[in-house]
Amino acid sequence: MRNPNSGLYEALVGGGDVASRFAAGAMVDTPLRGTQGADDWIIEERAWLAAGSAQVRPLNHIVTDTHASAEYVIAMTHEGSLVELPLHLVAELDGDKISVDVDGVRQSRPISHFA
Repeated sequence: MRNPNSGLYEALVGGGDVASRFAAGAMVDTPLRGTQGADDWIIEERAWLAAGSAQVRPLNHIVTDTHASAEYVIAMTHEGSLVELPLHLVAELDGDKISVDVDGVRQSRPISHFA
């Protein structure tokens, strides 16, 4: 089974197709912007990543029949400094598409803060 979370952020940063990973009517729930439609989330997330000149490093991906999980480190410029943010995505699946909810948990502090 393909994990639609796997490669998601690489596609966002690289300009690849992201919309096809989502089922029709999928909603994305994030701590920063709340709940929004997948199409709106894609536009806003790409803009946020581009503004910070983001680079993505995948860490771990897990998929079951009903859920997918992906962990990333996103290195980006914030207020003139390079920071690394941990990101964990959890998605409900409908076959190989992301359905009803995606929960993106992004820490507001860089990884070095936790060391």
